[in-house]
Amino acid sequence: MDSNSTAAPLNASSDVVQASDVDIAIRTDREQMKISAAGRRRFQKVHLWSDNGKTTNVQFQPAHEKDTRESAVPLPQELFGNEHTKEYLEVGIIIGDNPKQHLQTGTSRSSENDAARVQRGPLERAVTAMRVFTPVTDYIQTGIKYYVGCLRSQGRLTPRVVSFDCVFVYPEFYKDLNMNAPKKTLQPEVQREIAHHAAINKTQADRIMVNITISDLMKKVANDPLQVSKSELLVSMLVLEYSLFQLTKDPSYLKQMKDRIERAAPDLRFGPKTDDSGIRAFLEGEDFDTENATACANELKHARPDLPELEPALVEKVFSLMRKHELFEDPPRAALPFFFDSCAEELNLAWADEVLIDHLRTIVKAANRHVKHSRPWTTSNDDIFTKDDALPVISATKDALKHIHQHIQRCMTQLAEQHGGLLQTPSVGKLVGKLGNAIDVASQKQVWEEMSAFHGAQYAAANSNVGKEIQELVDQLEKIETVYMRSSETTAQ
Repeated sequence: MDSNSTAAPLNASSDVVQASDVDIAIRTDREQMKISAAGRRRFQKVHLWSDNGKTTNVQFQPAHEKDTRESAVPLPQELFGNEHTKEYLEVGIIIGDNPKQHLQTGTSRSSENDAARVQRGPLERAVTAMRVFTPVTDYIQTGIKYYVGCLRSQGRLTPRVVSFDCVFVYPEFYKDLNMNAPKKTLQPEVQREIAHHAAINKTQADRIMVNITISDLMKKVANDPLQVSKSELLVSMLVLEYSLFQLTKDPSYLKQMKDRIERAAPDLRFGPKTDDSGIRAFLEGEDFDTENATACANELKHARPDLPELEPALVEKVFSLMRKHELFEDPPRAALPFFFDSCAEELNLAWADEVLIDHLRTIVKAANRHVKHSRPWTTSNDDIFTKDDALPVISATKDALKHIHQHIQRCMTQLAEQHGGLLQTPSVGKLVGKLGNAIDVASQKQVWEEMSAFHGAQYAAANSNVGKEIQELVDQLEKIETVYMRSSETTAQ
């Protein structure tokens, strides 16, 4: 943006909000506020104070930085930039002296809060309402920050970081969205819409990607010079975790295997028989309504057919009480079937909330005790690990470490190769000196290539020490494995 550029729309009178227009700003918790800003332009861009053209990380302090006299529309000075300003897009307003007023925490909805919000209707524009902005970007950004304009000086505002949860978003950013969607779905959609309008170029910037292929064959035929397969590492880690499960019967190892597979192939979680959105919504203590409760009940019944029929109303009530009384700090994740079995047997929806929460606290404690004492245990005279048991675990651990070492070596070698070799042993000081003396683009490019190669080589060298230590562990485990195998053969004879 030129230093003397203007942020004001010079045409498009349709961008000006008319008196007949319904101009309501909405937070993603569905709280509404009348904007009441005569002459407001949609998608207004302004220039705020900036230190060397950069954004700030300083948080907004309502007690000291609220302004009860802030203008509802930009002042003339805000529409023009200079070397001390940065361009921003105006996206909404906050309540300056109490940004969290009526704010529903988390991503959950409750019938009581919804009823209160509907009864309030759209709030009148707060006396301390302050405008909120996001920086204008060259390309669409995947993560953006929001700033409230405050501490006006020489006609311009100073940006301070504010949470998006507190922002009443202008209607131009949500007009095509379903504002009745769950907050965890709605919030990223609104932010994507804002990021789109804040970008000059409506595409995402090209990035150099490091592709990790699952198939070894893909690695051999791929064109990218930095291709790393992790199939061997994945298999060896799964073997190790399954060996530990067989040895200890601890179900947490199975969960680790499931999580590892999902991280390796994220699309697996969307398989036709692996939906657990209802259960996850319950455990995460976030957005949870009748639809989630029904899904949770069905998923539990599908996973554990021996469970009694769960009423979605009971599941929703249990969630509401646990969230209200902060019982999600220690949820019975590993004993969810036991927990809901107890709820179905011991709770009655006709009871008062005070009675229900007392019983619910008892059930939560019992479920966590169930988890604690369901794990394998031994007396002081017995060991879980025997000589025969330990051998497969040692072998699996050795293979896992071996593949981790190979994986590190491949990554480091290919990283160094991608930036080319070093013609001589440079220093950072010499390279910076060469950069300062570069007089044209070609010279600068050459120095940056040397700098990249230098850092790549340094990174590879630093991590080679980790690889050496891992290799030493592998060597020791191979010796132990050999001793165990010889001992087993002698015993068998």
